[in-house]
Amino acid sequence: MLIEAKNKFSVGDSVEVILPSGRFNIQVNSMITEFNEVLDVAKGSGYRVWIPMPEIKPELGFIARNFDEKITIKNKNIKKDLDQKIRRPSW
Repeated sequence: MLIEAKNKFSVGDSVEVILPSGRFNIQVNSMITEFNEVLDVAKGSGYRVWIPMPEIKPELGFIARNFDEKITIKNKNIKKDLDQKIRRPSW
């Protein structure tokens, strides 16, 4: 699938594909530019890369990179699961 990067992501990153029909996680195992150049990192806006992904037909949706960081709670009145992973949009 051809992805237009909005933020930095790398080979080895875990990403979540979020579609109206559901969502699933994959790991980015390789990345190739539109010009068949192998990349390890897409540094953000301006990068368009092919990544291997199960065949899907995305009409709407996005991909978010999964982070291994723990959530920091600033408001003591809010109870959250501290083991929950942070997801930030990557594309």
